[in-house]
Amino acid sequence: MGIPFRVERAIQFVLATEPSRPLKVLDFGCGDGTLVLELVRNGFDAFGFDIDPDRLKSARTRLTACGEMYRIIGPEFPVEARWSFGLILSNQVLEHVADLPAAVRQLSAVAASRAIAVHVFPTKARIFEPHLHFAGVHWVRPGRLRRWMILAACYLGGGPRWSELEHLTFQQRADRFESYLANRVYYRSTSFIAGTMRTIGGWNELGQNKSLPRMPRSLCSRALPELFFRSQILTVQAP
Repeated sequence: MGIPFRVERAIQFVLATEPSRPLKVLDFGCGDGTLVLELVRNGFDAFGFDIDPDRLKSARTRLTACGEMYRIIGPEFPVEARWSFGLILSNQVLEHVADLPAAVRQLSAVAASRAIAVHVFPTKARIFEPHLHFAGVHWVRPGRLRRWMILAACYLGGGPRWSELEHLTFQQRADRFESYLANRVYYRSTSFIAGTMRTIGGWNELGQNKSLPRMPRSLCSRALPELFFRSQILTVQAP
């Protein structure tokens, strides 16, 4: 697999900014632990955090194979300054966080002084909702119209192929997808997230600090219009 380009760029950026600091990395919302394992294999002192029990089990199994299970942290995340993470990463995670201020407090408690955080998350401007792959359903408020859009897409065979949905009717799958979109996805603007991080934890967006190189706020596919694949990248620094 290798380390993703955007992660390599973030690491290089932090090392250039704080060359004398030992780099400890946190993958916030680490999923199955793939990135944590890759970072460890490349010599980084990396840890992963997640709250989903199934993802934690997969991540710990993956890291156990190389004797590094302790690097995967669950909801019992110890809020202690000793962690001192110099780089915090999240990829497609913030849009699933219901209580953003609580998450910011948690990250602030484990971040080193002047730590860098790089958050990648989808924008609501995308034509296809990135989790369900339905066109425009996330532009419509919860209600009858959204319901009919999801039903129609499911009837035509659309939607993700989650294993737990294999034996459900298209109406039952539509119920699950509608609930997922209403209760597990929280679209926020980049400015809102940056403002929350600044207000709650004193994090400053690096793009507004002229003494530091500006990092891009969006990655776009070169082959297709950005409305299909656009993600936001927010890069902030702890006080």
